[in-house]
Parts: sequence; C-alpha cells; structure tokens
Amino acid sequence: MLAEIQDIWDGLREASRGKVEGFYAAQFGRQERIQFYESLMGVLEDGIPIEEALETVERAFSNGGRDLHPVSIVCNEVAMGVRGGKTLADAWELIDFVFVEEIAYDPAMLVAKGLDPAGSLAALEAAQRVLAEVPFTEAALEPALRDLAASLGLKTGQLFGIVRVATSGKAVAPPLFGSLVALGRERTLARCAEAAQKLRSLITATQA
Repeated sequence: MLAEIQDIWDGLREASRGKVEGFYAAQFGRQERIQFYESLMGVLEDGIPIEEALETVERAFSNGGRDLHPVSIVCNEVAMGVRGGKTLADAWELIDFVFVEEIAYDPAMLVAKGLDPAGSLAALEAAQRVLAEVPFTEAALEPALRDLAASLGLKTGQLFGIVRVATSGKAVAPPLFGSLVALGRERTLARCAEAAQKLRSLITATQA
C-alpha cells in the first residue's frame, strides 16, 4: 500500500512539475531574453567554458535549484544541447519554438515519408485526440503515441515526425515528449490544430 501511494505521489509530482515548467517556459519574453544573454555573456567574459557558464547562470536564477525561473529553464535546455556537441547558437535554435507564440514552416514538412497529405492529416487528428486525453507527462505521452502509431499501422517515426513538425516547426528538435511537456497541453493542441489546417489547405491545393 505504501509503495502504491508513493507511485501515485510521484506521478502527481511529475505531472505538476511538467505543467509548472511549461508555464514558466512560456514566460520567456523580451526581458527574460535580455537577462539570459547579459548574464551568460558576463560569465563567459571570465573565460568560463560555455557548459559551466550555463550551469552558473541556471543556479543563479533558480536560487541554487530551489526555484523555477524562465531563464533557469532556458539555461538547462540549452545546456542539454551543448552537452550533445552543439554550439550555443545551434542549441538555442533547436529549442526556440518553446519560447515564441507562433512558428513558421513549410506545410509540406507535415507530410510524413510514405504518406500523402490526407494520410498525415488523419494521423495528426488521431494524435490530437490522444494528446487531449492522456496525462501530460513524458511517462504517459510516449506509450500512448507509440500505441497510436501501431493502431494506425504507422511507423513511430512517421507519427512522431508529424507531431514534431506540428508543434515545433522543425524536422529535428530535442526529444519529442520532453518538448511537448515544455510546451504544455494547451499550446501543443493549438499548434496541432493550426498544423491540421495547413494540411487541409495543402490537400485543397493539390486537388485544384
């Protein structure tokens, strides 16, 4: 019984943290961008390596990891990209979709390899229904979307690629499920709805 209670508590805590982090990430506006760049540049001028500089700024804005702050969340995300061998500019470019209201991309990117626009639209609409219903945590999203891909007779790469482009505007982005949690359910569903409309327009254009 104690183990079951602990599992429930851990799940609630994970869901709550994902929602809170998504909220704070959405607050990364002009002022926070200035704070991020000025703080980072100030540390880098001291000759500290980029990864260590990001960690220093992250700790400063998070009160040593005790608080959440838009700048600390960005530092953590960028640091993950840098640890993966990317430059600061490249790492930022990978995650900027989390901190903007609108994303721009070629609607043709939504069409998965091996599918036509109508097939991609059907897959995206099915994904929307799942994203609207399951707990919005990485632990819940991944198996739900994998099961959906299997039920649709799709490869996971096809479905995940459609959702990735719809929500980030990028064919290559950080891990999908963490990105969705960072965006939050509301913005994820809104971007999927916009992507679905892009696909409908693409279908109409190809039929003309």
